[in-house]
Amino acid sequence: YEIPNHQTMDEQVAFHKICTMIDNHIDNWRWYEKRLFELYRDSGLSIRGIAAETNISWVSIYHTLKSAKEELKERFKEDYEDFKNEDYDRI
Repeated sequence: YEIPNHQTMDEQVAFHKICTMIDNHIDNWRWYEKRLFELYRDSGLSIRGIAAETNISWVSIYHTLKSAKEELKERFKEDYEDFKNEDYDRI
């Protein structure tokens, strides 16, 4: 049995923490923004694909997703920087 690399484990734990924090933050969004973002993130559909499936204007979807991404970038910028710099204990 091979023991996993400790640094890889730290990286995986830190990545999981960031993902969990983002998911918890998204849970506080209004249903519309939350559902569109999760659909875009998890389905593999493009913005135009979502528009075709939902009959929502692709422009509306674009602006909603743009705003959501900007919010996440601003909120989790420091945690992501710590992750990139391998400062896993700071997350």
